[in-house]
Amino acid sequence: MLKIGQNLKFDWQIFAVRGIEIASYDDTMLMSYVVDAGRSDHGLDPLAQRYFNHRTIDFNEVTKAGKTRMTFDCVEIDKATEYAAETPTRRCGCGSAQTAPRRRAHAKCLRNAGTAAAARAC
Repeated sequence: MLKIGQNLKFDWQIFAVRGIEIASYDDTMLMSYVVDAGRSDHGLDPLAQRYFNHRTIDFNEVTKAGKTRMTFDCVEIDKATEYAAETPTRRCGCGSAQTAPRRRAHAKCLRNAGTAAAARAC
């Protein structure tokens, strides 16, 4: 069965750590690059805006910013659900996988998925 996702290379590596092999997949980030390599950003947010005129929910909108910032586990469940449902790579509240520190935090969350340690990792 074909799996389609955004920036699957990262998820593929996480699954590989768990011994799960992913076969038959397409990556929308790579497809975007092949179609228009000259564009500077092939991330999910710009693609959603460009092709669907959809502005994705920013993590800071959900958790607030500055002194009022809260951890993801303190976000109202309705807001957290809407944010998490927007993209499969947002499986936890560690801010997804945009920067190296966030990728490491996200990897830790995925390794601990379903455990008490998962909440602490985020």
